[in-house]
Amino acid sequence: MKNLEPKYCLAHKWAKYNPALLCGRHNILLVNNKWNNMPMNKLNGIALVQIISAMMIVNYHTSSLDIPMLSLIAKFGFIFNTVFVFLSGFLLARSLSATSTPSYKLFIHKRFNRIYPSFHIALMLISLIYLLLGQEFTISSLLLAFTGFAYFFGDNTFGVHLWFVSVILVCYLVCIPTYYILKRYPLTFFGLFLLLTSLAVFWFENSFSGIYGKISGVIGYRFIYHYFVFSLALFVGMHKTEVIPQDSKSKWLGIFAVTFLIYLWTQPQPYLGVIAVFSALIVAICAIQIISIISPFIEKHLSYVFLLSAVTYEIYLIHYSVIAAIDVNYHGKYFAYPLVFLISILLAFFILMMSKPYERLTRRCTGWLFRCDS
Repeated sequence: MKNLEPKYCLAHKWAKYNPALLCGRHNILLVNNKWNNMPMNKLNGIALVQIISAMMIVNYHTSSLDIPMLSLIAKFGFIFNTVFVFLSGFLLARSLSATSTPSYKLFIHKRFNRIYPSFHIALMLISLIYLLLGQEFTISSLLLAFTGFAYFFGDNTFGVHLWFVSVILVCYLVCIPTYYILKRYPLTFFGLFLLLTSLAVFWFENSFSGIYGKISGVIGYRFIYHYFVFSLALFVGMHKTEVIPQDSKSKWLGIFAVTFLIYLWTQPQPYLGVIAVFSALIVAICAIQIISIISPFIEKHLSYVFLLSAVTYEIYLIHYSVIAAIDVNYHGKYFAYPLVFLISILLAFFILMMSKPYERLTRRCTGWLFRCDS
């Protein structure tokens, strides 16, 4: 990357170790020297957003441990999953904007070869943990999980959190067509999307009551919401080099405070579900900027935190089974909380290390098939 000097850019320095695209960090590397509009401090800020989001999602799932007091702060998974999807779409748009005619086959080839190696290694490790815990699963469920699309078949054998992989894979499959539509007809796209979604909800549900809970638990609603977030991020990424301009950060901090309070008020009330959903989206977008604001301080005083930017995807993949394993003997124990983070991080680096030769193999095989097809 001609315009990015690794010794100054912590995000670039550590991101090169991770083969996974899912949480967005490899979007930074794919744009190469054409993407010279984003300053190095922005790349560090994005890396920090991914790290904090991953940790907050782990924190959210520790609620199943029923640790006194700590369970009160095990919240906001909805918001930080939204952050991940939005960042992924935004960074992909920045990457695609640097290419005059993006190739669909090349795009899918790169995305899938970055997602699957760590995902498959993590699934094997999760299977081992399940065997040690005496939790049963079938070979057919494991093979279905290997496709990455098990969630759409109603199979959550290896963790309900893996819905994210299924949803983001479909978002990648429709990314290029969506990108082209948004370039030409953005208002029509979003207008029709919201209209058709509203009509569908009224057709099946007769009202929007409880829509927030349905997004968190019903396959169709969950995908529709996150595809909307992904599409919105693509649109923003086409026109901006940063999610929120730094010169307007005070205004957005105020918006964050107001919408976060609205979210806290509306989220528990089913009849205010639509307001809760849109306030969560605004909070997620503002959170990206707020975390970016503190990035220089972290770079200066806690720079080794950026080591985790190499494994945010792997932490996401493995943490749920780690929580399940720790819950067996340490349910409700305070030291179970830091233990979840420690073991998840260690296993994440192990997954990263084991995925390297697998990634090289899949790149060679799929690259050969790609050349033959062309």
